[in-house]
Amino acid sequence: MTQTAKRCTWKFGTIEQYFARLGISTSIWFNTLFGGKNNQTVSARNYQRQKNGKSNFVWFIDGTLGKGHCRSAWVKWQVINNAIMHYDEINQQISLDDKEVQEDELQTSWLKRVAGYRTRK
Repeated sequence: MTQTAKRCTWKFGTIEQYFARLGISTSIWFNTLFGGKNNQTVSARNYQRQKNGKSNFVWFIDGTLGKGHCRSAWVKWQVINNAIMHYDEINQQISLDDKEVQEDELQTSWLKRVAGYRTRK
């Protein structure tokens, strides 16, 4: 009688996901340690260096982790970096905090209680 192996999961997800996140965090730490930009992995930095015509290890990293890995890491970093740069602007446009405050005021207003207005939960 054979049993199928169950995939090990815990509060951090699967073991594979945990080690993947640990690898990314370590890469960001090393990149920062050696003067790289905020939240940028070693792979993304090397792809940027390649685009700028500087010495790089894209050939080694892509050869180890798969073709296009550095480019993919660079694209992800561009998205994250742009989002961080525009956080305040985006936050003002969305203004979620104001909507939540208005809903709380409506739920506790005297007029609402007197008028018999009820909200569905």
